[in-house]
Amino acid sequence: MVLLHVKGVDKRQEFVYECSVKDALDSITRNVIQIYNLRLTLKVLCQEMKEMMKYGAMRSAQLRGLSAKVIEETIPDLKLDEDCDFDLDPTARRMGIPLQNEHVIQTLNELLTKIEAYLSSERVALRSKGVTKLSELEEFVNELRGALLIAYPMQLPAHDVLQQILIENVALQQADMNYSKEVHDVDTAQLWFASKKLLRGDVLSKYIGNNEKSKLVVKITKQTGNMPVREPVVDEETRKKMMAFWYKKQEQDKELKQDDDDSYLQTQWANTNALKQSFLGLNPEKIQYRTTDS
Repeated sequence: MVLLHVKGVDKRQEFVYECSVKDALDSITRNVIQIYNLRLTLKVLCQEMKEMMKYGAMRSAQLRGLSAKVIEETIPDLKLDEDCDFDLDPTARRMGIPLQNEHVIQTLNELLTKIEAYLSSERVALRSKGVTKLSELEEFVNELRGALLIAYPMQLPAHDVLQQILIENVALQQADMNYSKEVHDVDTAQLWFASKKLLRGDVLSKYIGNNEKSKLVVKITKQTGNMPVREPVVDEETRKKMMAFWYKKQEQDKELKQDDDDSYLQTQWANTNALKQSFLGLNPEKIQYRTTDS
């Protein structure tokens, strides 16, 4: 099977997808985009789950970003739970009522750890053993949905991102507009390989032949997007080592240019007649000059 190493804007978005050279590129592109979007959604859900455990349900748009003092002064008639601590959340996004059930917290932490390990870009190095499957991502979403219902049997407020995505099945870009530019359209997104568009109407074998053991590096753009920027020849770590090496060499060259000492010319190893004197048995260091009185 062919392995597609899908790369995003940064390394955290990378994953491996498995397909065949006989597959239609429209089907491949759809699956890759769905996996990309669902991975992004799961990362957001994991982060929101952690925030929910520490700070409770999300505030309404009216209260978001306000401190407890400001809320008390501007909305004096607001009726809230006595356990609310608006100053508990440093981002002022949630109500300030953390989960208290230790068993539920442990279950959620174990689930989040498992999902984050599956979403890690380090699995790319595992090649075929690190393939990301759409069915497994969907199963993670179902597990998060079940865990949320255990934590909040009466469900969260309608404006909470977790409630919208997991319970009401709202798309990520609609639940949170901040991700509208990161989510790709399944119908129009475009895959690129070796600076070429993988046109949806073609079969993968048109671009790579019939070798099922190939591994391709592909990137995603919008339908009207330009060709992705080429990757640097060397990685960031290697570039830093090269820069450090050349900087050290330049410093050494500067020191050599500043050193004008020519005392080494008086040493034995710099004597141009050393070979001739050795054949004649003359050693300037051992010759003793006798002085005579006039």
